[in-house]
Formats: sequence, C-alpha cells, structure tokens
Amino acid sequence: MDMWTIVRDSSPVNQSILFLLIAVSVLSWGVVLERWRYFRTAKNADIDFHSPARQFGRDAGPPDRGSQAQISSGEGVSGV
Repeated sequence: MDMWTIVRDSSPVNQSILFLLIAVSVLSWGVVLERWRYFRTAKNADIDFHSPARQFGRDAGPPDRGSQAQISSGEGVSGV
C-alpha cells in the first residue's frame, strides 16, 4: 500500500486530522522563516549602526560608569 491509498481510504476524521497537522506544520515553518529574516535584518542593522565607530577603533557601547556618575552627581547644577 502506498501513502495516498492509506489517506484516501481513511475516515474523514482521520483525513481532517492529517490535514490539520500538515497545515500547522506549514504555519510553524513560516514562523521559523519569518523569525530568521527578522533576526538577520536586525543583525545587519546593528552592523550598519556600529560600523562607523568600529572604523575608528572605538567601542560603540554605552558610556562608562565614570561619566554616568558625573552626570548623576549634579555637578554644575546650582540653585535647584
């Protein structure tokens, strides 16, 4: 017996379950491919964003804690 004969001779309930499983499988592969494209685009955008800083040998990350401490300490603010 081949696969098509088994599907054709099965009950309508079994055929509908098989169709549902195939549809969900196709849907899940669509989600996988969409997520792959999304993360590839995000990675490329990150590379494009950070490339000018990398050209000059600087890290384009957040500022160090020392500069944050100076800003938050309130230096230069008077009468507040």
